Amino acid sequence: MWNLISINPICQRKKIVNDQEKLLSKLTNTRSRIDTSAPWRPSHSLSKWNNKYAHAEENKIVYENNILLNKMVNIQKQGNKNISSMPQIPKSQQITKRVEKEKLQMENLQLLDRLQTAQATYNKQFWVPDDQKNQAYKQLHRPKIQQHDYNELARKQLGSRSAARFNEQQDS
Repeated sequence: MWNLISINPICQRKKIVNDQEKLLSKLTNTRSRIDTSAPWRPSHSLSKWNNKYAHAEENKIVYENNILLNKMVNIQKQGNKNISSMPQIPKSQQITKRVEKEKLQMENLQLLDRLQTAQATYNKQFWVPDDQKNQAYKQLHRPKIQQHDYNELARKQLGSRSAARFNEQQDS
Protein backbone atom coordinates (compact mmCIF):
# COMPACT_ATOMS: atom_id res chain seq x y z
CA MET A 1 0.00 0.00 0.00
CA TRP A 2 2.80 2.40 0.80
CA ASN A 3 4.24 2.09 -2.68
CA LEU A 4 0.87 2.89 -4.30
CA ILE A 5 0.72 6.21 -2.44
CA SER A 6 4.24 7.17 -3.43
CA ILE A 7 3.61 6.23 -7.08
CA ASN A 8 0.46 8.32 -7.46
CA PRO A 9 1.29 12.06 -7.04
CA ILE A 10 -2.28 13.02 -6.16
CA CYS A 11 -2.45 10.45 -3.35
CA GLN A 12 0.98 11.50 -2.14
CA ARG A 13 -0.05 15.20 -1.92
CA LYS A 14 -3.28 14.24 -0.15
CA LYS A 15 -1.33 12.17 2.40
CA ILE A 16 1.11 15.05 3.05
CA VAL A 17 -1.77 17.50 3.56
CA ASN A 18 -3.51 15.05 5.88
CA ASP A 19 -0.31 14.57 7.93
CA GLN A 20 0.16 18.34 8.19
CA GLU A 21 -3.43 18.82 9.38
CA LYS A 22 -2.93 16.15 12.06
CA LEU A 23 0.25 17.88 13.21
CA LEU A 24 -1.44 21.27 13.42
CA SER A 25 -4.35 19.87 15.41
CA LYS A 26 -1.94 18.18 17.83
CA LEU A 27 0.01 21.41 18.27
CA THR A 28 -3.09 23.47 19.00
CA ASN A 29 -4.47 20.93 21.48
CA THR A 30 -1.29 20.40 23.53
CA ARG A 31 -0.86 21.98 26.94
CA SER A 32 2.37 23.81 27.77
CA ARG A 33 4.75 22.18 30.21
CA ILE A 34 5.96 25.47 31.64
CA ASP A 35 3.80 27.27 34.18
CA THR A 36 3.58 30.85 32.94
CA SER A 37 0.92 31.98 35.38
CA ALA A 38 1.56 34.80 37.84
CA PRO A 39 3.22 33.81 41.14
CA TRP A 40 1.15 33.42 44.30
CA ARG A 41 0.34 36.58 46.19
CA PRO A 42 -1.51 36.77 49.45
CA SER A 43 -5.07 37.96 48.99
CA HIS A 44 -5.27 39.98 52.22
CA SER A 45 -2.33 42.31 51.59
CA LEU A 46 -1.24 43.35 48.15
CA SER A 47 0.85 46.29 49.37
CA LYS A 48 4.58 45.69 49.29
CA TRP A 49 5.12 47.49 52.59
CA ASN A 50 2.25 45.87 54.51
CA ASN A 51 2.87 42.31 53.34
CA LYS A 52 4.06 40.38 56.38
CA TYR A 53 5.27 37.46 54.24
CA ALA A 54 7.72 39.61 52.30
CA HIS A 55 9.43 40.87 55.45
CA ALA A 56 9.37 37.69 57.53
CA GLU A 57 12.94 36.71 56.71
CA GLU A 58 14.27 40.22 57.33
CA ASN A 59 12.46 40.37 60.67
CA LYS A 60 13.93 37.01 61.68
CA ILE A 61 17.48 38.22 60.90
CA VAL A 62 16.96 41.42 62.88
CA TYR A 63 15.59 39.42 65.83
CA GLU A 64 18.59 37.05 65.85
CA ASN A 65 21.02 39.98 65.57
CA ASN A 66 19.38 41.61 68.59
CA ILE A 67 19.80 38.41 70.61
CA LEU A 68 23.50 38.25 69.69
CA LEU A 69 23.97 41.92 70.56
CA ASN A 70 22.36 41.43 73.99
CA LYS A 71 24.62 38.45 74.66
CA MET A 72 27.72 40.49 73.71
CA VAL A 73 26.65 43.37 75.97
CA ASN A 74 26.12 40.97 78.89
CA ILE A 75 29.54 39.43 78.38
CA GLN A 76 31.18 42.84 78.31
CA LYS A 77 29.35 43.94 81.49
CA GLN A 78 30.42 40.83 83.38
CA GLY A 79 34.04 41.22 82.30
CA ASN A 80 36.38 38.38 83.23
CA LYS A 81 33.98 36.66 85.61
CA ASN A 82 33.09 34.01 83.04
CA ILE A 83 36.75 33.30 82.33
CA SER A 84 37.45 32.34 85.93
CA SER A 85 34.32 30.18 86.07
CA MET A 86 35.51 28.08 83.11
CA PRO A 87 36.63 24.57 84.08
CA GLN A 88 40.33 24.45 84.85
CA ILE A 89 42.67 21.79 83.52
CA PRO A 90 44.20 19.80 86.38
CA LYS A 91 47.88 20.48 87.15
CA SER A 92 48.88 16.90 86.34
CA GLN A 93 47.48 17.21 82.81
CA GLN A 94 49.20 20.55 82.36
CA ILE A 95 52.52 19.05 83.41
CA THR A 96 52.17 16.05 81.08
CA LYS A 97 51.26 18.30 78.14
CA ARG A 98 54.27 20.52 78.84
CA VAL A 99 56.57 17.49 79.07
CA GLU A 100 55.23 16.10 75.77
CA LYS A 101 55.71 19.47 74.11
CA GLU A 102 59.31 19.72 75.33
CA LYS A 103 59.98 16.16 74.17
CA LEU A 104 58.67 16.98 70.67
CA GLN A 105 60.83 20.09 70.52
CA MET A 106 63.92 18.08 71.46
CA GLU A 107 63.16 15.46 68.79
CA ASN A 108 62.67 18.19 66.19
CA LEU A 109 65.99 19.80 67.13
CA GLN A 110 67.77 16.45 66.86
CA LEU A 111 66.26 15.84 63.43
CA LEU A 112 67.30 19.33 62.32
CA ASP A 113 70.89 18.70 63.49
CA ARG A 114 71.00 15.38 61.61
CA LEU A 115 69.75 17.03 58.44
CA GLN A 116 72.24 19.89 58.67
CA THR A 117 75.25 17.67 59.35
CA ALA A 118 74.41 15.05 56.72
CA GLN A 119 77.01 14.62 53.97
CA ALA A 120 76.20 14.37 50.29
CA THR A 121 76.29 10.85 48.85
CA TYR A 122 77.26 12.06 45.36
CA ASN A 123 81.01 12.49 45.11
CA LYS A 124 82.31 15.71 43.53
CA GLN A 125 84.95 13.89 41.47
CA PHE A 126 82.16 12.30 39.39
CA TRP A 127 80.56 15.62 38.42
CA VAL A 128 82.78 16.46 35.43
CA PRO A 129 82.65 13.00 33.73
CA ASP A 130 78.88 12.79 34.25
CA ASP A 131 78.43 16.25 32.78
CA GLN A 132 80.51 15.28 29.76
CA LYS A 133 78.38 12.14 29.26
CA ASN A 134 75.21 14.23 29.45
CA GLN A 135 76.51 16.73 26.89
CA ALA A 136 77.49 13.92 24.51
CA TYR A 137 74.06 12.32 24.91
CA LYS A 138 72.38 15.65 24.09
CA GLN A 139 74.45 16.08 20.94
CA LEU A 140 73.74 12.55 19.73
CA HIS A 141 70.01 12.58 20.22
CA ARG A 142 69.14 16.23 19.67
CA PRO A 143 71.48 17.95 17.24
CA LYS A 144 71.63 21.70 17.66
CA ILE A 145 70.40 23.82 14.75
CA GLN A 146 72.46 26.93 14.21
CA GLN A 147 70.84 30.34 13.60
CA HIS A 148 71.85 30.41 9.95
CA ASP A 149 70.13 27.05 9.50
CA TYR A 150 66.84 28.63 10.62
CA ASN A 151 67.35 31.44 8.12
CA GLU A 152 68.00 28.91 5.35
CA LEU A 153 64.85 26.98 6.26
CA ALA A 154 62.82 30.21 6.20
CA ARG A 155 64.17 31.12 2.73
CA LYS A 156 63.28 27.67 1.37
CA GLN A 157 59.78 27.87 2.86
CA LEU A 158 59.24 31.35 1.43
CA GLY A 159 60.50 30.23 -1.97
CA SER A 160 58.16 27.23 -2.07
CA ARG A 161 55.19 29.41 -1.09
CA SER A 162 55.91 32.05 -3.71
CA ALA A 163 56.35 29.34 -6.36
CA ALA A 164 52.98 27.82 -5.42
CA ARG A 165 51.29 31.24 -5.69
CA PHE A 166 52.93 31.88 -9.04
CA ASN A 167 51.67 28.52 -10.35
CA GLU A 168 48.13 29.28 -9.10
CA GLN A 169 48.10 32.65 -10.86
CA GLN A 170 49.23 31.11 -14.14
CA ASP A 171 46.63 28.31 -13.93
CA SER A 172 43.77 30.78 -13.53
